[in-house]
Amino acid sequence: MLSKPLPMRLAGALLLVGFATAGARAAAAVPTLEEIEELARAVLEAPLPASSPGTVSVTEAADERDLSRGFLDHLEALPAWPGLAVLVESGTHRLEDVAATVDRPDLLACEADACRLAAPLLVAHEAGLVIDGLQVRLVQEAGALLSAAGELWISDAELLGWHEGQDQPATTDAEGRQFRPWIAGLEANRTVIRQSRLAHLGYDSNSTQGLAFTDADRRPRLGRPEVDIVDNRIEDLWFGFFSWAADGVRILENEIDGSHVYGLDPHDATRDMLIAKNFVQNTRDSHGIVLSREIHDTVVTRNRSIANGGAGFFLDKGSWNVTFAQNESFDNGTDGITVYESRDIRIQDNHVAGNGRAGIRIRASADITIEDNIVHHNAGPGIFVYDWTHAAREPTDEDERYMQPVSVTITGNRMADNESGDCSLQGDITVHEPEASDC
Repeated sequence: MLSKPLPMRLAGALLLVGFATAGARAAAAVPTLEEIEELARAVLEAPLPASSPGTVSVTEAADERDLSRGFLDHLEALPAWPGLAVLVESGTHRLEDVAATVDRPDLLACEADACRLAAPLLVAHEAGLVIDGLQVRLVQEAGALLSAAGELWISDAELLGWHEGQDQPATTDAEGRQFRPWIAGLEANRTVIRQSRLAHLGYDSNSTQGLAFTDADRRPRLGRPEVDIVDNRIEDLWFGFFSWAADGVRILENEIDGSHVYGLDPHDATRDMLIAKNFVQNTRDSHGIVLSREIHDTVVTRNRSIANGGAGFFLDKGSWNVTFAQNESFDNGTDGITVYESRDIRIQDNHVAGNGRAGIRIRASADITIEDNIVHHNAGPGIFVYDWTHAAREPTDEDERYMQPVSVTITGNRMADNESGDCSLQGDITVHEPEASDC
């Protein structure tokens, strides 16, 4: 049996965060600092699930459905690929107990507080796995990975992608074509990762980005992933976090450093999210925190996104009911905060400075509130709002499907020393004017 849900997942906790249950466009209230800390504390203090009897085995990797998602050929090409996987079929088990049960030290071995994984490790839908107080090296050349359709707890642990032959952290090429170990949660997976370090994981393939959660695009699906990631150090992942159609995501008080493509990337139709008090920096290729396609019922608050290759914060296409509040976005390669083709978005009380393009950029989006922000020393306009007639390229079919008539409320912002002026409004734009509009 799986452990009981965390207390923070109960209705009272959701009301604490403030997600409305009536009305699709009702705003998600921004939690206070005390409320965020209470939510984080509930995760950090929750007891680990108790071990329970079940079945653990070694199986042929090619026979496992969760490895037949477009990357098995990558595994089979690896020099030390064993062709086998460790499968937690039922019950709840600690990792060191799994190693003792299967008794295959060539695939999984634990000694004291250190483990070596040299094969895929799979957790079935009705099973659970606990990794507590261990350093786990996932051997790159053997195709090590961790894929959980059941419950996964990682607590006070260190999970490292490792090239054993070279005795160094796992690496991939600039395009992410070379396999690195990864962690994924599938369908009705429930994952808690707390006070741990994850490093040197992920490459560019199907849900292999390093730390990924997805419904696996299966129909009918067993459910959607639900995730709590609290007080971790996450470094040198292909994506620091990726989700697809997850429902119930809390990413709180983490440090995400040196991701290759994106720092945090909740993707298609991920909903009911709180992203709070994270420090995201040095993302190499693109955005620090990006929410992309049909993201909704989400609050992004009290985060710092600094020195990333793209934007500090980016919201893309068909998203609604999202609030960015009390964040800092400094010294990023493009915009401080970007919103494309979305509606019912609130950008309030943020500090946006020193970014390589606009401070706040809005394209083809409706019912956008930009309020009480501090915006200064950006290389473009402080606030840039425009429709597709003033975009730098022609819209794609996808752009056209999501574009909105542009409408904004801009009030209470403090702006100074932006290289292209405080405001630039271009195209057919409706400005809802309160007593005093800033543009």
